[in-house]
Amino acid sequence: QYSKVSKSPMITKHKLGVIWIVLANTFVVKRFPRALAAEIVGKEGVLVFILLFASPLAAAADVIANKDASSIPLPFTLASTINCSLWSVAGLLAMKDVNIWFPSVMGLLSALAQLFLKGIYGSGVVAESIAAATAVTTQEMSKAV
Repeated sequence: QYSKVSKSPMITKHKLGVIWIVLANTFVVKRFPRALAAEIVGKEGVLVFILLFASPLAAAADVIANKDASSIPLPFTLASTINCSLWSVAGLLAMKDVNIWFPSVMGLLSALAQLFLKGIYGSGVVAESIAAATAVTTQEMSKAV
């Protein structure tokens, strides 16, 4: 009754990537002076943060081509917008720390772009339903005349 562990090549690549990052960070922390190690690991965190919040934009070309934004997760996008807005303000005004406000602003811009695409294209199912309803209504009206 236990679920089988996936043996897909993608999962294996991700595991190897995580192991490599952990080993590299361990090396950096053990071999470099504390301040330099903190700077390196901090910049790595900034990069991962930006990639995390921008990752749904990888589907932007498909969204525009297909006029269907169902691949953009709305709950994640709304949470990202709120989270990045708050951290942008806190990082810029209260903390004055570029390592906080810069990735937060990048995440906010990404979330706003996703919301824009979601607003323009919505999900294909809704758009198709509206088009179908409009077509049926138009046909019924032409029959009535």
